[in-house]
Amino acid sequence: MREVSGAGPTLTTARIRLQPIYEFRQNNRTVHALEASLAAPSGETSEGSAAIFASCETASELAQVDRAYIQTALASARDLPAFSVLAIKVHGFSLAADGGFLPFLQRLGRSCTSDPSRIVLEVGDFEVWWSHFELDEILKKIRRIGMRIALEESGLCPPDVRLFRQVRPDYFKIDRQTVCGMWTDPLKLERFKDLVKVADSVGTRVIASGVEDEADLYSALGAGAELAQGNHLSVPLPVAHWKRLKFEPPLYTWNEAFAR
Repeated sequence: MREVSGAGPTLTTARIRLQPIYEFRQNNRTVHALEASLAAPSGETSEGSAAIFASCETASELAQVDRAYIQTALASARDLPAFSVLAIKVHGFSLAADGGFLPFLQRLGRSCTSDPSRIVLEVGDFEVWWSHFELDEILKKIRRIGMRIALEESGLCPPDVRLFRQVRPDYFKIDRQTVCGMWTDPLKLERFKDLVKVADSVGTRVIASGVEDEADLYSALGAGAELAQGNHLSVPLPVAHWKRLKFEPPLYTWNEAFAR
C-alpha cells in the first residue's frame, strides 16, 4: 500500500477502485479501459469520491483534491499491464482556474507511464466553465501532452454541437440520469440517440455509464453505443483484482469468473 500526499489530502492507493468500461462488438465483451474511483475508508465506493469532493469548501481545495486523487490513481496503476488504459476524473474548474494543473499533469504523466495515451481524462462540469475560460484550448494542450479526453454529460441540457466540434473529445460519457430506465422512457431514449448522433458526427465514442440492468445495456447498444459501464456489468474492484487477470492487448479479454 502506497501513500500519496501533497498540497491536498493524503490518500492511500488502497482506496483506489477500478471499474471496467466494456466494449461490445459482434457478441463479444472485452475490457476497453479501467476507471479509477475513490473508496471511503469503509471500502464503500459509492460514498468515497462523492464525499471527499463534497467536503471541499473552496475551489482551491477542489483542485488540490483533484491533484491528490489523480496522483494516487496513477500510482496505484503502475503495476498494471503496460498496455492498460486508465480513465481518471477531473473537474473542469481544476483545468480552467488552476494555472499549475497542466504542468502537474505533464510531470505526472511522464513519471507514471512511457505512453501518456494510456491515460484518459474524464472532464466533468465542463459546460459550467466553458464561457468563462478557454477550456477548448486547455483540452488541446492536454491532447498535446498525449493524454486522451472524455467529456461527461452535464445534467439534462441539450447536446452542444459547437462544443463537440471544437474539442472533438475521444469519448463522451452519457450518465445514468439518461441511461437508467431509458428502455421505458421514450424521452430518455430519444435524448440518448441524439447524443450518439452528435458524438458520431465528430468521431467521438460514446460510453453508456450507470448501466444497472440488462434492459439498460441492450437499449444503449441498440441506440448506437459500443462502450458501457455500470454495476450490472462489474462493481468497482481493488487494483489487486485486476493485476491477477491476464490481459491481452489491445483489449482485455473479459473473464466470466470476475464479472461480479
